[in-house]
Amino acid sequence: MLRKFNAARGSTPYRRVAALLFAFLWGCGGGGGGGGPAGLTPPPSTPVAVTANNATRVSATALKPAVGGGGALTTVTGLETTAAPQTRAVTLALLAVARDSKTQLSASQGVVGATAQTTPCAVSGSVTADISADGSSGTITFNACSDIAGETLSGSASATGVSFDGSRFRGNFRIDVTFTVTGFAPLRMVGDFSIDETCNTSNDCTSSFTGTSLGAQQGNETWFITNFAINEALVYSTQNLTVTFNYTVSSTALNGSVAVTTSTPVQMQTSARHPYAGVVVATGTNSSKARLTVIGSDPTAPGQVQIEVDADGNGVYESSTLYSWSTLDAL
Repeated sequence: MLRKFNAARGSTPYRRVAALLFAFLWGCGGGGGGGGPAGLTPPPSTPVAVTANNATRVSATALKPAVGGGGALTTVTGLETTAAPQTRAVTLALLAVARDSKTQLSASQGVVGATAQTTPCAVSGSVTADISADGSSGTITFNACSDIAGETLSGSASATGVSFDGSRFRGNFRIDVTFTVTGFAPLRMVGDFSIDETCNTSNDCTSSFTGTSLGAQQGNETWFITNFAINEALVYSTQNLTVTFNYTVSSTALNGSVAVTTSTPVQMQTSARHPYAGVVVATGTNSSKARLTVIGSDPTAPGQVQIEVDADGNGVYESSTLYSWSTLDAL
């Protein structure tokens, strides 16, 4: 089994991996029912009022499931660090899942009567795979698996209805995994969802991720997204990513929920920590809103994000403040 992940970020093999990793992320789709993922206690889901006092936290929470990152060790009681927040924490975790999941699914095609196999991971730990002969379904268990020094994955992933015809990839996925990177709080993700992705010969890809529920927990924060649709389009030659998303996010950081939409698509480079353009609106009780406009992607420069507040829900934003990304990262 191949243990290195050498495909170019925008190549067709990489996008197939990315399809798997996003599928493993975004909650319950297809014929799935309501409710939160098993094993995670959902945060309060009552909509909150958006005010000038909580608008930055509302905005940071709105972005986190789709394009944000995770907290540093400061999120763990009793631990302190000056390290910057972990960037794109969920993507890193799902890439770790996808490396072995895709390899095992592909390797099992045409193998009749295959039984569960346990193989060592590149650095430490092991992975156990029980895959159907045609590679369209299976269950993979990660036993403190580390393929990259400093990263460890534990838990399980399952896939059903996987199909790939050379340009279009589809499947239904479910995970319960914990991903740990040295220096950061462990990230646990639980959920299932459906994916539909198409890539052309230039390795430009469009992807659709839909579902009803996903739970995630890192440090002292738990968030859920429900009734979600996340769509992305990658231009391989420029490595530019366009993302649109709609969901309701509930979080312990908010002690409630807000509905999130992208009124202007979010634009970012695949290698960047933050987007460089886009408008996202978070709506709370009585149509109160926070509107976040991305001005730039510099992680520390001032004035990279504009947050406007319509606290009374009358459609008029009565306040507007500029923030740095570092301010939102700290929330």
